[in-house]
Amino acid sequence: MPLTDTAVRGVKPADKPQKLFDGNGLFLYVAPSGTKSWRLKYRFQGREKLLTLGTYPQLSLKEAREACAAAKKQLGGGIDPSVQKKVIARAWENTFEAIARGWHENKKSAWSERYTEDVLERIASNIFPYLGNRPINEITPPELLSVLRKIEARGAFYQANRLRESCSLVFRYAIATGRAERDTAADLRGALKSHVTTSRRHHRTGGSRRPVAGHRRLYRPLRHQVRLAASGADLSSPWGSALGRMVGNRP
Repeated sequence: MPLTDTAVRGVKPADKPQKLFDGNGLFLYVAPSGTKSWRLKYRFQGREKLLTLGTYPQLSLKEAREACAAAKKQLGGGIDPSVQKKVIARAWENTFEAIARGWHENKKSAWSERYTEDVLERIASNIFPYLGNRPINEITPPELLSVLRKIEARGAFYQANRLRESCSLVFRYAIATGRAERDTAADLRGALKSHVTTSRRHHRTGGSRRPVAGHRRLYRPLRHQVRLAASGADLSSPWGSALGRMVGNRP
């Protein structure tokens, strides 16, 4: 009899492992520890084999049935689903996203919690949708530049440059772990628009620096006090002469 969501959700662990069969070789394996996993029993080339599809509740009953149907389709095409799963896993390990997450995990102990979240969020939002599933060793400089240009198009020049730097660190991590041969992001140095701060832009455009109005208000009472001091000073003395020059009077 096929399983129901209620039965899967309600089953409790026992002293020995339990198997709750759903049909077509699919069953729920309940370990004494309480861990529940979906498994598929099948035969390939005359041999009985076992494939773990995922854990419950991360993989629902409906999703487990869909995974079972996909495995059966592979069997129909002469493909061993266990071997195919390993091939996919190895391919995933070499993708930009998998390596970026590995680099992030390796570095986060030295970062603050907020910075750790920000770094991964920036890469996940801006890079993963376009290059996440690509084998990192196949990503070319024009491909990466095209993605960074999308960020520049939003006017986020600083973020584009920061992401290029982060990508460079990911490529270097891939090189260190034997999954890439070169830092593709390094080839983009100078290719992005520079982020110019307000002070640097003011200097480059030759703008004049005007005193702040608040500063002028602070100068007025000080100048008034100097005038009062100068009015009673002997302007022929060195000190009086200096005061006179400050207020515009010459001895």
